[in-house]
Amino acid sequence: MPQKNFFHLIALILLTLFLSGCLSKAHLPTPTPGDFQGKIKDFYSNEPLLGASITIDSQTITTTTDGKFLFAQLQPGTHQIMVTHPWYETKTIPLKFVGKTNEYTITLKRLPLNEKLLISKKIDGQWDIFQLDLANQGENQLTDLPSNEKRPQKLRGEQTIIFESDPQGDSDLFLLELPTQSLTKLPCNASKNDQTPSLALNANQEVLLAFKSTRTSPGSILLYNLATREQPPLTITTGSNPKLSPDGRFLAYTNSKYQLQLIDLELSNEPGSPAVPIPFNGKVKNLCWHPDPNERKLAVEAILPEAKRSFIYLVELEPDYTAAWQQVTFPYTKADAHYYPCWSKDGQLIFFEGTIIYKTRKDIYAIRVKDGLKQQEKAKIIMLTKGSGDKRYPSLGEY
Repeated sequence: MPQKNFFHLIALILLTLFLSGCLSKAHLPTPTPGDFQGKIKDFYSNEPLLGASITIDSQTITTTTDGKFLFAQLQPGTHQIMVTHPWYETKTIPLKFVGKTNEYTITLKRLPLNEKLLISKKIDGQWDIFQLDLANQGENQLTDLPSNEKRPQKLRGEQTIIFESDPQGDSDLFLLELPTQSLTKLPCNASKNDQTPSLALNANQEVLLAFKSTRTSPGSILLYNLATREQPPLTITTGSNPKLSPDGRFLAYTNSKYQLQLIDLELSNEPGSPAVPIPFNGKVKNLCWHPDPNERKLAVEAILPEAKRSFIYLVELEPDYTAAWQQVTFPYTKADAHYYPCWSKDGQLIFFEGTIIYKTRKDIYAIRVKDGLKQQEKAKIIMLTKGSGDKRYPSLGEY
């Protein structure tokens, strides 16, 4: 064989060996276990989800307020990720894990709720009223006035809301006809504060309005007939946080010592009507009646001395006015507090405002009452609002 051809043959053999070695995977490092981490968010709001459960193989991790999860030293290979939350659609995702990953974001779609809420929302330092449609995650601004609008209440069966506003500095009550945007100031004294409206339709089909006022003396609770609008409001008692039962029979409120009081307006609606105390070893603030007038139940914001922060309680009243108190919401962080409860129209949920996901901002949350009573601190909640600014004072926007 000529020497030149011999060298060509040797070069070809060496090149073949070199290429086979380069193409072989034997020289590559074997994938090793690594941390797999990510975040669970609401598909619509892009807010983090508290209480989402992420399962990979047989290991399950539940997210806290930041929505984050971490599987330490996950084995490389093909896995199935399953994400569940009782308020959301379940999601299953295939994962090819090679031992290293950036933060993985998973979004869940909220299950529809057939509810509409009225809330007050703070934008650029001013409060306005919005309606939340929980069936489609819609949000509709109802007021855009050069003042602060708070504590909206919807007139049952009507396209009318009543709220407090401060166009002259002090709080007054206004009635807004939604179809026409007609705004009416209710009979108030401009130099005094009228606050915390509550509406009910009594047995005579008259719409009653109860509210707190300082027009006669600090902390008086007044009753006004919206059907006639002829007589001046009637002073019933002194106190705060008045709430009429849906049938207009009972007036619940808190006295100067933050104790829950009850007046049967069918027996007496005169000034100085005797009130029945509903004992509780703590302070009671905001309250809301169950929407079914046959259910003598209240959701209340209350503070136990040892807790030093507000949570939501269920109060079930007996015919003799004795009451059973049960805590419905529990702490999810070291500092969260829950305020201003509101029932859903079917009485299965309680909406409330709280500082849970965010420490410095109030949002609107929901809890299933049966879950709160049975599971306590393990009960799953859902944040219904999004974006910056406080969202407060939830009330039913549809009955």
